[in-house]
Amino acid sequence: MDKENEKMALDYLDKVKREDELTLSLRGALLFCIGKYDESEEVYIKLKEMNPYIKTPYIGLLKIYSLRDDRESMTKILEEAEKIGVKIVK
Repeated sequence: MDKENEKMALDYLDKVKREDELTLSLRGALLFCIGKYDESEEVYIKLKEMNPYIKTPYIGLLKIYSLRDDRESMTKILEEAEKIGVKIVK
């Protein structure tokens, strides 16, 4: 992932709230996909609980269609996360 997209993703992560499972899952997927998993042990543990088959924290790039807070973009991001093996709690 290039630096501009990585910065956008990290900026987005700073904005999201972590209270609910869906947000935690999304944040974890994004952290994994930009290789920043080590910043959040809690997210890694949560993802391991959801998908015990994750052997390595870096599970591949997530196609981020949009980082806006709208339902359509969230849905697309979550669909991509599921394609690469991140189980999302809905």
